[in-house]
Amino acid sequence: MAAWNGALAAELRHEVAMVGRLAPALPIAVPRGKPNTRAAIFTAARVLSRDPRQGEELVRALYVAFWRDGVDLSDPALLGNFAGVTEEDVLSAPEEMAQSVEQWDDEWRQTGQCGVPLLVGPEGEQLVGFVRAPEVVRFIRQT
Repeated sequence: MAAWNGALAAELRHEVAMVGRLAPALPIAVPRGKPNTRAAIFTAARVLSRDPRQGEELVRALYVAFWRDGVDLSDPALLGNFAGVTEEDVLSAPEEMAQSVEQWDDEWRQTGQCGVPLLVGPEGEQLVGFVRAPEVVRFIRQT
């Protein structure tokens, strides 16, 4: 995991503080570094393609592990510890899911946004960042 530094570290501390103010009940902390999430993304994509509900649960568990517990998601061996993830998911995910993941990445980059989360409506409307629930509801109703 690469250590945060400079402007990126300051921006991350600010973003985490904003999330804390918007959702005080949400446990979140500044992670100790930036993991290489390639294996985690590919594994999640493979599980999502096999079982969407289980895949969504895995994605949530990965977020909690990183943003609350500070787990280094760079370690592929660690991914097998998550519920519903098989050794095959971790080992074969890169080859099987590379095209899907690359397509998702391309689509995300084409939005011109770097905020997460990013919701995109059917006509390309965007809601960027962690916003209050009424804004999410309004966005969904309008799109």
